[in-house]
Amino acid sequence: MPAVLMRLVALAALAVTAGLASAQLSPLPLPGGVPGFPVSPVKIDPVLSSVLQSAGFDQPIEAVLTFDHYPSATDLLALRAIGVQVRPLRALPMVGVQGTSLQIRLLPALSGLRSIYFNRRLSYFLDESVPLIGANRVWSELGVTGKGVTVAVIDSGIDATHRDLPFGTKVVQNVKLAPNVFGGGPLVLEGLSTTDTSSGHGTHVAGIAGGTGAALAGKYRGVAIGSKLVGVGAGEALFILTALEGFDWVLQNRLKYGIRVISNSWGPAAPSRPMTRSTWRAGSPTMPGWWWCSPRATTGRA
Repeated sequence: MPAVLMRLVALAALAVTAGLASAQLSPLPLPGGVPGFPVSPVKIDPVLSSVLQSAGFDQPIEAVLTFDHYPSATDLLALRAIGVQVRPLRALPMVGVQGTSLQIRLLPALSGLRSIYFNRRLSYFLDESVPLIGANRVWSELGVTGKGVTVAVIDSGIDATHRDLPFGTKVVQNVKLAPNVFGGGPLVLEGLSTTDTSSGHGTHVAGIAGGTGAALAGKYRGVAIGSKLVGVGAGEALFILTALEGFDWVLQNRLKYGIRVISNSWGPAAPSRPMTRSTWRAGSPTMPGWWWCSPRATTGRA
């Protein structure tokens, strides 16, 4: 059967499936208010809905799909039959897709889909950290400094040329992720002395987490002064998919570097959102001994 005909058959099957459930489903509007493809109770990102309202039918759109299971070969085949480009993550039940607005409107009919979010840009808000939390008493009275624990900082990266964050002794790995998921796949560069080449936010967070304070004779030491750090720079322009690639890399390399804590700065998020699902995955019973902390310093409602 020709590829074009196979795709049309797959689209027709999806339309029939959605049509059978249309009595209890709500339509995803097309531009101009025309009802679009009926959708199941899948969580649709309001930003994505707004983009679809104004997008032309052939305008390329990137989105993040979250499933209630790890996407199978059948799931990926169904996605490709719709015509979208597909980028499945390796440890998270999520898939990045790129397609036209018409193709994106067909996605809610997929089986096991929990949510669809627009791959929007995330923004930084550099709030000051709390200066006094009694960490020095924990060091002196309890003897707990973070020794034996590695903290992964998924952020703008870490400048490990800083005297408080020396590469090799404090920062044991420094990774840069290039946001090109629909080109040849994400470009992962490891072993870099600096990955924070934009805002400095990740370096700031890393210093709070475990900086040595060496630059000013210990004046600005981090909370877990005995910990090691792994920097994960999620791109110069931080998008949801690139940040998810960062989580994916950490989950795959946690044992190699002894990572037990993940720090990320995503803003408040509902349970269905991809970034929330990825942090829950990191703290799930299948990942014992893990902690994750989110200072809620970044928005984008991921």
